[in-house]
Amino acid sequence: KTFTTFFKKTYSSSMEQLYEEFSQLLTNVLSEDNNLRQSAESKINSIQPTTQILLHLNTISTNMVPEIRQMSCVLLRQLIVSQGDKLAQEQPEALEPCKIQLLQVLQIETEPVVRRKVCDAVAELARLFIDEAEVNHWPEVLQFLYQSSTSQVATLRENALQIIKVFPSVFGDKLKLYTGVARQLFWQTLNDTEAQVQQASVMAVCSFVENLSHDTWKQFQELLPAMLLIIERAIVTQDDASLLKSFIEMCETASLFIKPHFSGVLELMSKSISSSELSDGSRQLALEVVITLSEATPSLMRKHSKVLERLVQLLLQMMVEIEEDEEWASQDDIEDEDSTSNAVVAETSLDRLACALGGRSLLPHILSNVPQMLTHQSWQYRQAALNVLAATAEGCSKHMLPMLDEVVTCVLPLLTDTHPRVRYSACNCIGQLSSDFPEKFQSSHHARVVPALVLVLQDSSQPRVQAHCAAALTLFCEDCPQEVLAPYLVPIVKILSSVMAAKLQVRASPRNSKIL
Repeated sequence: KTFTTFFKKTYSSSMEQLYEEFSQLLTNVLSEDNNLRQSAESKINSIQPTTQILLHLNTISTNMVPEIRQMSCVLLRQLIVSQGDKLAQEQPEALEPCKIQLLQVLQIETEPVVRRKVCDAVAELARLFIDEAEVNHWPEVLQFLYQSSTSQVATLRENALQIIKVFPSVFGDKLKLYTGVARQLFWQTLNDTEAQVQQASVMAVCSFVENLSHDTWKQFQELLPAMLLIIERAIVTQDDASLLKSFIEMCETASLFIKPHFSGVLELMSKSISSSELSDGSRQLALEVVITLSEATPSLMRKHSKVLERLVQLLLQMMVEIEEDEEWASQDDIEDEDSTSNAVVAETSLDRLACALGGRSLLPHILSNVPQMLTHQSWQYRQAALNVLAATAEGCSKHMLPMLDEVVTCVLPLLTDTHPRVRYSACNCIGQLSSDFPEKFQSSHHARVVPALVLVLQDSSQPRVQAHCAAALTLFCEDCPQEVLAPYLVPIVKILSSVMAAKLQVRASPRNSKIL
């Protein structure tokens, strides 16, 4: 009401008309009609930034439709990001209404999504008022943070934490002065009675720690046990995934912060990865925590050999979680594999783990599991074993090289496996070994590998396997010494010519419109 009165007193009736038109433009921005939406966006962008600010503030304060208020918040934040620096230098008075009104809106807004968007706008605005010397020229926002974090209203406590999460440098040069206050703020909110406040506090701490110097970490490491309890509860209840994502970001940039509780983090995440009651998404996020820590602090991870052994077993279990697809082998158009499936995520994780830790730490755990899997009666296990060898060859190349002959001996028979997906993975494994052990692999194993691949190429009943075999042969030839490759040119060209002729004949048939 205060802002509406101010708006009407300050601006003419034409401005009120513009506000009504602006509301309609925001409605059109939400439209599914691309032309209508693009036209509305263009018209909004043509309005002077200073006028846009006032229109957005009025919309956020008075419009009755939550979706429109939310969109207005998003556009205001974008405007602050794109035009804020210029306005702060040339027309600083244009930003004054923002500083006042946005903080007032946070005290009355009832929609959670809109509140978060307002917090995002406040955080970007606060960023503008931190100068190069890290002096905060908007002291009112610090007062708001302190008052809100100790408020009896849970939404206000959550608002304060959201602003800190988005812009953890909000304290500016006063950080040392406010260190004790910040630690107390986090401690209180981590032990809040409301779950959403606790979770917001964890995310705020993660973001805050990323911006701290190492010498100040110790003062905040006492918060970790409470943070891990909240994370564990969030995993069990499968609440908002953003909590674990924030923790992952902190592990990536400030991994040593959790060093005092490294074992506890690994134990919690291993437990979560192995839980059959959790969704695939939750298990994969827990896995990402462990892989991120392995990449960021490999020396620490290598010390936890028992955890590493268990992790490899869990990854192998995830890699066999593949369903049978009777049409897979004959598909001519190959769609991208589901990158979010447990099998693909686990395979990618093993690749990253091998590159991070190396063969000395990882290969023993691989070798203790893969041989049995290669002879397992279930095709999923045989395929997974081949994918493990292919995924870890690069990271474990130094320690795998002496046993390369044994690896090839295990892989080649599976080129003629009874299941096409196993044969496909065997081709993939040969191609990967060709790339990861260039020249050495070709020079030592050409006599067994080339004839085996040529044999697979002759089977036109499995287009996907045949195509992948050709790809493996290409990789083999790329790094193969000429004198080694020369004796095989006749059989290779002969089979490729035969395959191409057959495919062209299929293509020429009026019943077929596609070619492999």
